[in-house]
Amino acid sequence: MSTALGAIRGFIGGSGGLTYDSYMKRIAERGRMAQTLADDHNTFLMKDSFKSFSQEDLMRALEMVDPRTQTIPFMTLLFVKTLKDVAQRGVGSKIANFMQTMMYVVDRVSQINVDHACLILDIYLQSLEFVMSFAKQPIGKEAQRVALTFVRNGLVALTKKDRKMTRIHPTFFQLCIVSDLEEVARDAIYEDARELIFDKELATFDRQELLPFMYFIHGAQVQLNLQNLHEALHLYLNALMVPYKGISETHLHVYKRFILINFILGRPIAQLPSCLSQAFERTFQQKCCEYEELIKLASRRIYKRNHLEEVRKYVIQKQRVFDNDDVEWLVRRVLQRVEQDMVMSVASTFKKISLEEACKRCFFNSKKELYRAVEQLVESGCLVMDYDEDTKFIRFDMPEQKKINQEALVDAQRKIATLKKAVAHYDELSRKHKDYVAKDKKMKPSFPDF
Repeated sequence: MSTALGAIRGFIGGSGGLTYDSYMKRIAERGRMAQTLADDHNTFLMKDSFKSFSQEDLMRALEMVDPRTQTIPFMTLLFVKTLKDVAQRGVGSKIANFMQTMMYVVDRVSQINVDHACLILDIYLQSLEFVMSFAKQPIGKEAQRVALTFVRNGLVALTKKDRKMTRIHPTFFQLCIVSDLEEVARDAIYEDARELIFDKELATFDRQELLPFMYFIHGAQVQLNLQNLHEALHLYLNALMVPYKGISETHLHVYKRFILINFILGRPIAQLPSCLSQAFERTFQQKCCEYEELIKLASRRIYKRNHLEEVRKYVIQKQRVFDNDDVEWLVRRVLQRVEQDMVMSVASTFKKISLEEACKRCFFNSKKELYRAVEQLVESGCLVMDYDEDTKFIRFDMPEQKKINQEALVDAQRKIATLKKAVAHYDELSRKHKDYVAKDKKMKPSFPDF
């Protein structure tokens, strides 16, 4: 039984006890002896030594300790305080006390010492989990936002330096999605995360290899809901690169979104990593044929041929498939991309063209469709357009190339280097993974609901 769970048990009945004064004296004597402090606080929780502390004692103690130098007392006191908050009678009292605690610690948790936090990792992660479990209750939107922001800050403080994952990241991302608070989760998502932080609880997981996959797919869904398509694309690619045996329905779900987003963005990922090619040949393309055909149709560039109408007809024909897969809005974006590509084709050929002729050459059914496509291109900075009301002519031009921002260039180079490392990392894992290289063509059962 973990020390944190022992503390929960202790509220039913425990032994031992500390007073506020004796506890503050004890941690002052220990100073910065982190391991000794960690051992002491594990013992305190197991023996329920904080049982005599009142709400005021705990709040006063939290105010006195500095999370930068006293991370272990800070996180332990916080854990006990939230337990006592929830133990209050009456829903109103629970929420009021919980909110008082959260408002005080939501920003301070960002200041913790990571090395010290790792000495009490079990307590640290279970503290965040406990706050998440309370955030699932009907506590109101604002209280939920504060609680999830605290969890986000705690996860970022623990993992940002080494860009690692924890076992609670996927659950946290999911909770933010369900709560319609995806913006809270954004800063806790790392495209270059590769390693898991191991704690005692993780050792009990039957399928630890699923955690990185879950991290990436839920992180991608957060970014997708926020309309951050570039970030979602790379997270979905990361999910596909995690070694696995066979292909589940969840993998197909990921691949379908990946190819749609990749087309919408202009195919920034032109070639898939070698570790995926075998899987695609065996199953992916067979099981996602409607999506492969959609992208094939949308990519055609045949002069004087209305392939836009062909794409529209195909979307209507396969509407049920896209609806069942919950990708309707991405399919609409694919259609928008086809429309924009046709406008760009005309704009690159004719610097000046009549409104009617532009509609005709783009195969639009109305001027409104042309206006919409041109407006989207202008807003995105892909096209410059001037319309003469008197002559009814449109003048197209390409935007001036912006001077390269050195900081942006360095950031782009860093991202490319990171992606190359990710590909190499998972490629190596895949080549050595006994399940991945097994010749098993059967569809595996879907993963459990994440």
